[in-house]
Amino acid sequence: MLYYWGETSLSSIAISGSFYDILDQSVIQSQESTGIPVLLRNTDVAVGWSIVDDSKITPSKSGIFSINYSLQLHNTGGGGAGTTVETWLVKNNVAVPNTNTRTAVISNSPYVLLSRNFIKQINAGENIQMYWATDNHHIEISYNTGSMGGPVIPSAILTVSQVG
Repeated sequence: MLYYWGETSLSSIAISGSFYDILDQSVIQSQESTGIPVLLRNTDVAVGWSIVDDSKITPSKSGIFSINYSLQLHNTGGGGAGTTVETWLVKNNVAVPNTNTRTAVISNSPYVLLSRNFIKQINAGENIQMYWATDNHHIEISYNTGSMGGPVIPSAILTVSQVG
C-alpha cells in the first residue's frame, strides 16, 4: 500500500460492490429466447461502484475484478415446452466472449440456483451487466421469503471485488 502523511492513498484502496434484487423477474412470451438485463434494484455495499438503469454497474477505477453472480430460477409451470435458461456477461452493451452458461429448469421443479464466477479486466467508466434468456416464459428469476426462519431469498445477487 502507498502511504502519504500517514494516510492511505485512495488509489490503493480496492473497490468492491454487492448488488441484489428482491422481486421476481420474468419475460413475456414475445421475449422468449431474447437476452434481457438481470435487474439489480438494491445495493448492499458499493465502494467505488455505481449502478445505472438498475442493471449497469460501473467502477470508478480500472482493475481486474472477481465478478460473482447467482440467480434463483423457478419454472412455475403452466405450459410451454422449453426448459432452458442462458446467462452471460455484457460489457458496454456487447456480450463478453466465453461467459455464457446454459441450465435446465424442469417444469414445476424445485428452485435451481445458477452461480458463476469470472475474473475480468474492467476500466473506469465501463459498465458490466448480467443478461439472461429463456425459451419458456414460465421460467422466472424468483424472489422468495425464507420459510424456515431464514432471511429473504433474493432473486439475483451480483458481487464485484477488485483482485488486481
